[in-house]
Amino acid sequence: MKNKLSSYSLKLSILLALIVAGFFSINAYLQPIKVSAQDVPSSYEQLRVKSSRVKLDTKFKLKYGQTAFINSEKLGIKFLTVADSRCPANARCIRAGDVTIELEILKNGDTIDDLMLTSEVTNQDYLASADFDGYSIKLLSVDPYPGLAPKTKISDDVATLIVSKEAE
Repeated sequence: MKNKLSSYSLKLSILLALIVAGFFSINAYLQPIKVSAQDVPSSYEQLRVKSSRVKLDTKFKLKYGQTAFINSEKLGIKFLTVADSRCPANARCIRAGDVTIELEILKNGDTIDDLMLTSEVTNQDYLASADFDGYSIKLLSVDPYPGLAPKTKISDDVATLIVSKEAE
């Protein structure tokens, strides 16, 4: 009887250790990673030189730390931070998780807004949207999606966005 009890106790201890280890390994996938871009130019002229040119109502990709510039509007969009807690494609998770990006909005070189776009589960063709100063911005995607491609550094993150003028 004593031998069966100690065997049962050992099995129970091993099972408990496996459950705890599994919890921590799954939890590591779900922890958001928050980082910020430090090397983005701040002056208007530096912004114009180092930015990519985009147009209103046209999809564009914006790399982490990069700035997009809409010449016709003298509008800049700077990709500042990303926090990604989406469930990896190759994992089973309790919740889907979300991705949040922070954008700094510049007009004539001056910051006019900071936007946080967090993915939502909707039937829309975009993850998130926000309005600012007579414009609307939509977050279409953030790549790479966790678990689909190896990600070695934060600078690999790319947001796909579209900016439009709001109807007057």
